[in-house]
Amino acid sequence: MSLRSANEINQANSGKAFRQAPADKTFVQNMVREAHARRKDSQNKSVSTGLRIDACHDAALMLSLAVLNAGGLRGTAAPGHHANALEAACQAVGAPLTVFDELDAVLRLRNTKYDGSFLSEQDLKTADAAYVRFEPLVMDWFEKKHSALFKP
Repeated sequence: MSLRSANEINQANSGKAFRQAPADKTFVQNMVREAHARRKDSQNKSVSTGLRIDACHDAALMLSLAVLNAGGLRGTAAPGHHANALEAACQAVGAPLTVFDELDAVLRLRNTKYDGSFLSEQDLKTADAAYVRFEPLVMDWFEKKHSALFKP
């Protein structure tokens, strides 16, 4: 299996996964800043493990939305929108399939809150490790391909 591009994901979802939108410097910067803040939140031991895993997932999702916007797209609320955004961003930044698989596993962990499952410290370590692998790929991609989005 290989990662699908945003266009391939959109075609598979009848054009409902993403919509065209101009790159927005403020949006991209805010998403990256908020992703870093959520990562910091994920390390706050005064909140539950589940909330910390949510924060790790949110951080990766926000980076993904920033990547998509830099490429002229915005995500939608269509079914599967988190997984679609994560996959398209991984493909865009050249992440190996294993990185997407890890982020997708974190999404599945995050979604266990809907079935009452218990999340462990090991689950949190898994979530954090996925973010730590993804974030530098995104930031390197921005530096190489879209550095103008971070200049005043």
